[in-house]
Amino acid sequence: MSLRPEISGFRLDVLNAVLGRGDDSQLPALVAELDAFTALDDPARRDRVVAILRRAVQAPPRWAAPERWADVEAEGDDHVLAAQVLARHGQEHLETGSNVWNMTAFWTFIEERFASLPKPGRKYLAMFGAGRGLFARKVDAGWGYYGYLALPELQQLLASLREYRAAVSAEEASDPGSRFADELVGWLGAIESAGLDLWFSCD
Repeated sequence: MSLRPEISGFRLDVLNAVLGRGDDSQLPALVAELDAFTALDDPARRDRVVAILRRAVQAPPRWAAPERWADVEAEGDDHVLAAQVLARHGQEHLETGSNVWNMTAFWTFIEERFASLPKPGRKYLAMFGAGRGLFARKVDAGWGYYGYLALPELQQLLASLREYRAAVSAEEASDPGSRFADELVGWLGAIESAGLDLWFSCD
């Protein structure tokens, strides 16, 4: 089974409002959403994810403490699962249909076209290859990963992709990388048009 990209629009402010509430009032709903999101056969793993969710709602907000989870050097699978639940709590995502592709297309595009992309958008494109964590600077899970872009960051990436596409020759326009870029511009454009931030995951 291959990893597939799930790109959707969501509201980062809603996610931030869940983080660092300082109490457990949201925890029962989050645990119910965890159980609905995925059936964990391993009770010990479920307990670990619940512990991450509890800490996430109790910890200080990220804007008050950039190194808020200083004891977590890199996020693993349990953090990735917890982040997925948190990102969908209290909101509906705008789906883009990006999962018709697999992650190989992203990785190939990044490898082959990164240097051709105008500089402002490169660091945001790189997120799709490395992830962007809520709890630590690095995501190093065994299988999937995730990331997010605030609307201004999404707009910078989209502008760079559009500039890149405008400079592609007619011959290059028909190759797989360029066709993928067209799809990516469409997904990101739909989210921008809705005035939303971007959530990304692959699993």
